Amino acid sequence: MARFTVTLTAPITAAEMWRRVWNLDAHTDVIPLTRLRGDGVGPGASLRAGSCFVARTGVGPLGIDDVMEVRRFDPPTRSRPGQAHLDKTGRVIGGDIDVRVEDDTSGSSGPRSTLAWQQNIRLVGVPALADPIVGFVARLAYRHVLGRLLARHDAP
Repeated sequence: MARFTVTLTAPITAAEMWRRVWNLDAHTDVIPLTRLRGDGVGPGASLRAGSCFVARTGVGPLGIDDVMEVRRFDPPTRSRPGQAHLDKTGRVIGGDIDVRVEDDTSGSSGPRSTLAWQQNIRLVGVPALADPIVGFVARLAYRHVLGRLLARHDAP
């Protein structure tokens, strides 16, 4: 199983960072050839523990489903960081994701928060020998997507 971590900071509050990261409709906008469906998708939709959704990447009938189930979903508050845990339960993509979002209290002026995204990913049919390459490519892709999500200014 490949493992990787992406850590990003942004000049926004932890609550806003959380909202941007978990806006599944925005994921469809920023991930090429990918559409999301299920819990948390659509106007007014939100995620919670027990939510399930699918990110389908492909063209027409040719594609791969990334099936995810939310096991933990605790948005940040003034007194604690936000934490989420998702399991990837698809036939082709397996693994899990741990996310932590917290305000930066280092004394900088204005809001600032940090996102730590840790992921284990398994691709069926890809040998463990390729894990370092899978992890490297996945880290680059997720860093790009998460950066684009954090840069968006969509209305809630």
